[in-house]
Amino acid sequence: MDCTTWHEAMSARLDGEASTADDDALDRHLRACVDCSALLVDLTALHRRFRLHPAPQVPDLVLAALVSGERLGDVPAAGAAPASPTALHPRQRFVLRIAGAAAVIAIGLTTTALAGAFGGGVRHARAVVNVASARPAAAGGSTLVYLRLDNRGASDVVTGASSPVASSAVFHRSAGHSREAVMRAATTIAAPGGAEDLFASDNVHVMLEGLNRDLEPGDVVPVTLTFGHSGTFTLQATVTA
Repeated sequence: MDCTTWHEAMSARLDGEASTADDDALDRHLRACVDCSALLVDLTALHRRFRLHPAPQVPDLVLAALVSGERLGDVPAAGAAPASPTALHPRQRFVLRIAGAAAVIAIGLTTTALAGAFGGGVRHARAVVNVASARPAAAGGSTLVYLRLDNRGASDVVTGASSPVASSAVFHRSAGHSREAVMRAATTIAAPGGAEDLFASDNVHVMLEGLNRDLEPGDVVPVTLTFGHSGTFTLQATVTA
């Protein structure tokens, strides 16, 4: 049973509805799953806020429309067919438009809040550096940066790289072995949640081109990776002989 099923069980518990999941089983899962436990805290607060939040004070537009020259006797009798929108008084049509707009806004706000609570909101990757090294090179030339990263956060994708010591940085993936290896440009690097040895496991390195200074053993080269959802992450690569 994946976490999606537990999400449904948590929602049913908050709404007082029956669920296909056993309560004891749900409690055991919450004790073992940090993500679901945190989600339940957020959902409980959200649920309470929607149920207990005071209604804002708004002008009584319906009353204003009824007393603006119309007679109560003009209201259709019970069971009569409702009047079409074109047959309504302009003020009545205005009231209907306002009420409809308010309903759309309320539905939109509720949907947005619930989407964020169930994971539709932004969740970030968390990179942990295992190895970051670069090769010596002369100014005006290029160098290779080898990386081994773990992603301890949510799934993401690396979309670019940059460094203050180079005019450009590109991803290269090597294929083949020894002298027959061929390097091909790569535009993005997948970073699944919980993955280990990113870059190294896919034979990917970063090529820094147009170096603005010499790189000698012991120097430290900043390299910034750009993630699709998580922003940027800067690491320090040590130049090794």
